[in-house]
Amino acid sequence: NGSNASPSTELYGKLLQGTSVERRQLEQERAQNRNSYYRRGRARDIDPGLWLEDNGPCGGSLAPLSPMAKIGQSNRTMHRHYVLAASLRPMAGATARSQSTTNPYSKNPVSSYTTMLMEGMGVRYRPETSVGTVVQQSIADLIGSRSYGAGSYWKTILRGSSNSGVGSTKDDSDNIPILAVLGNTTRVHSHLNETGANLKDALSRKYTGYMTRDIMAGIVPEREDCTDALEHCMDLRDIYEPPMGGGVDEEGVYFDDNED
Repeated sequence: NGSNASPSTELYGKLLQGTSVERRQLEQERAQNRNSYYRRGRARDIDPGLWLEDNGPCGGSLAPLSPMAKIGQSNRTMHRHYVLAASLRPMAGATARSQSTTNPYSKNPVSSYTTMLMEGMGVRYRPETSVGTVVQQSIADLIGSRSYGAGSYWKTILRGSSNSGVGSTKDDSDNIPILAVLGNTTRVHSHLNETGANLKDALSRKYTGYMTRDIMAGIVPEREDCTDALEHCMDLRDIYEPPMGGGVDEEGVYFDDNED
């Protein structure tokens, strides 16, 4: 069944899962089928927001753009979220669908999408601050024949990277939903730790000769500046340590090993 589902259907199904919008839909379906045989759907015992996880083993819908050093620490439920901001740009016509009783988005689609975004972020991950935005203009409308400003920019980028011909005015990839999430979370901890470890190795006595050569060639900053950068990176690593700990047991190793 899922193999024939469109990207839009799959995404909206994940956004809907476990939310109050889904519960209202199920209640309406039960009421409509009260006097007929009706197979009650399986109770939803999961929290909304699984779509916020990375695509793959975590079962989410997102492809992370930020560096993730350790896949095992990518699960968002393991982390503290200071800010989560999600933005959805639906398909063309998605916010103007027919008024059907089985469509949970039809009566007020923008409000429904916003509710699903906010519940998805808030219930499962509990960020200190969360923002949900629904843009009624689809990507197809943004880069359409009447596009200007930012639309002209994205039209050049998207059309230029597609395999369509020079004279093409439409591409199937134009009319797809766009979901973007920006967050300030402790998921960056493993990347900071790895960066600090690499800096520590580069500043160790083992690479003193290379370091001196690169400084004289102007390739890297002065040693004192690199040391300050390492210290700042370690401070950030400590600030962004996940609630369950980051598995780091090398606090201060660089400075201890390099004391004269």
